[in-house]
Amino acid sequence: MESRGDSTDAYVENVKAPNKIPQGSANDKFEFENDKRFNFPRYNLVYQLYSFTCDLGAHSTEAPKIDGKLYPEKTELKDAQLCLRMTEDVLIWVKERLKTYEEPLLF
Repeated sequence: MESRGDSTDAYVENVKAPNKIPQGSANDKFEFENDKRFNFPRYNLVYQLYSFTCDLGAHSTEAPKIDGKLYPEKTELKDAQLCLRMTEDVLIWVKERLKTYEEPLLF
């Protein structure tokens, strides 16, 4: 089923609170005829990429503390390169996807 053009994830346009998708609780609002659930893989990819870049970037010093000692992530230039490459791939996918999206007629 094609959505409004925002994503190609099945049935994503019917999710009232997209912030519940990563936790899996967005599926609680639907009644399924079997035990299957929507995975929303494209939405989750973008969400996880954002989380990944934040965790290894601006928030890398926010760390758990055990017995008074902080355990921050050790980041390297290679981490930044990975984040940039993955972001580039997602942006290329979005750009290609937008080429096939047609704006709905408003009249």
